[in-house]
Amino acid sequence: MENIKQIHIEKETANFLNLSMYQNQITFLSNLMISSESDQILEKIRIDIDTDEPWMERYSYQLAYLPVGLSVKIPTDKIMIKPAYFIQLSEIERSLYYIRIYQDENLLMEERVEIELHPMSFFGGFNALPELLASYVTPNHSYIYNIKNKAITYLEEQNLPVKFEGYQYEDPVRIL
Repeated sequence: MENIKQIHIEKETANFLNLSMYQNQITFLSNLMISSESDQILEKIRIDIDTDEPWMERYSYQLAYLPVGLSVKIPTDKIMIKPAYFIQLSEIERSLYYIRIYQDENLLMEERVEIELHPMSFFGGFNALPELLASYVTPNHSYIYNIKNKAITYLEEQNLPVKFEGYQYEDPVRIL
């Protein structure tokens, strides 16, 4: 267990996860980097990511060796979420996931991270992930027409052309 102090993990994590984030390729774990502060190259390294609840598939990544003093980026884009777990959620659940680093079968390092799992009906990204808002807005909702009318009125007041149907004309200059 002396090696525990010699392995360093850097990562970016989300505080919460919902199915819409996963479907839009927004991950709960990104930029996962590991480095060794040991004075020797560590060989046969395995990185496992697992959870205490069955909301994702166990993920494992192998490294032939971990060089001394260099950070190695571990790809996390292949982590698979179990949609059925999120569909059955009716309220927010807290869960843990673990990042474990092994050399052969010896555990070198373990980090645990808490995450909130949100049900389908809950959108928690107003502050953190506003780009996901579009996936929760139905274009046929009556309030959308009010927003469009206000935008048209504003454009007219500014003596700007009302270019509100850009997607129909495939013109990137036209808005919406």
